[in-house]
Amino acid sequence: MDFSVLQSRLYPGHLLRRPDTRLLYIQLFVTHATCGNLSGHSGEAPGRQARNFGNPVHTESMKKAYYALDRRSERWWLRFHPLSAGIDKRIPVEWVLKRATVSRKNSYCYFRIPKCANTTIIKTLVQHDPALKASIDKSAKPKRASRGLYRAIAWSPESLAKRYFCFTFVRNPYTRVLSAYLDKIAAAEPGNYSYVAATLGKTDISQVSFPDFIAFLETGGLFSNVHWAPQTSILPIDTKLIAFIGKVENLQSDLTLLINRIPGLSPFNAVFTHEQGRRNSDALISEYYDDDLASRVYKLYREDFNSLGYSEILLAAAIP
Repeated sequence: MDFSVLQSRLYPGHLLRRPDTRLLYIQLFVTHATCGNLSGHSGEAPGRQARNFGNPVHTESMKKAYYALDRRSERWWLRFHPLSAGIDKRIPVEWVLKRATVSRKNSYCYFRIPKCANTTIIKTLVQHDPALKASIDKSAKPKRASRGLYRAIAWSPESLAKRYFCFTFVRNPYTRVLSAYLDKIAAAEPGNYSYVAATLGKTDISQVSFPDFIAFLETGGLFSNVHWAPQTSILPIDTKLIAFIGKVENLQSDLTLLINRIPGLSPFNAVFTHEQGRRNSDALISEYYDDDLASRVYKLYREDFNSLGYSEILLAAAIP
């Protein structure tokens, strides 16, 4: 099989306009030449079918090339999903479309914002929604059950808000960015988040302090990772269209209200908390912040403070 045939079977030709994508194809083709013929591919869908050719000899390099092409193709197709229209252009669409829990049976949609008690909320939903529990039981990770806005039957952000009870939970930006730092940077395994250290001129992520991290966000890193991107930027619809916005600071009372408002769920019983991996950032505000850092964080997350109803006053972040 020649390279042009391989290309036509796997992905749309226009994806080859990018030099890095062409390089992946070349890697796949050259590796294949030493492994055997790519036979039996149906040509039905890009990416997903690419790993199921007859019985080729899959070397590690082939697997890596398939995976990279698979992800790139998926990202390209997601750009044309109708619900991507309302997503902030600075944010990769897959960050948003994949971080949602959709119940078609009970007509609700939960937009999961990282570092905002996602696991606790999902566990609580599971205990009050038998349909969600059934899908959870089939999933290795609770957050992956019923995940993805592409499960929703809607053709625009407005139709999504009309068809589903949309809700989310948000958090004070002061504590959320500190939680992201403690979890992803201060506790990072060697080699992880190396781009943060490199941007700051550090040789290792363990050398990055909280003030260093804020400097990284100020120099272009704010939208580099979903765990510290502004909360309003990773919501697929305008906050005015969201039926319920709970706050992590009022988790018990807000989850009680939420469960009792969604039709089809059993009456509220209890909040099922998730303790593993908690960094207790609320109690560490005074240890990590001074007035200068607070001012800089406010400027970075001004839209979150204003749209989500949080005070600029740092002390308020330490008071549940």
